[in-house]
Amino acid sequence: MPTAGTETIRGRSVEAGISCIFTIREQPSITPEMQVIHSSGTYGIGYVKPVDGYPRYTELHCKQAVT
Repeated sequence: MPTAGTETIRGRSVEAGISCIFTIREQPSITPEMQVIHSSGTYGIGYVKPVDGYPRYTELHCKQAVT
């Protein structure tokens, strides 16, 4: 689920960023040092959050950098 998009000028190039949330079944081994690959895009995990009221699910708050 996309949540926000940004554009930043760095040097002479424009860098676009897409923030999104992936909801998955609980995986205790997932850490922010990992990445999510989905639909030919690579997303860095910002933080991992359990879903309130649904202990079997986890939200992965991610950001994809697009240049």
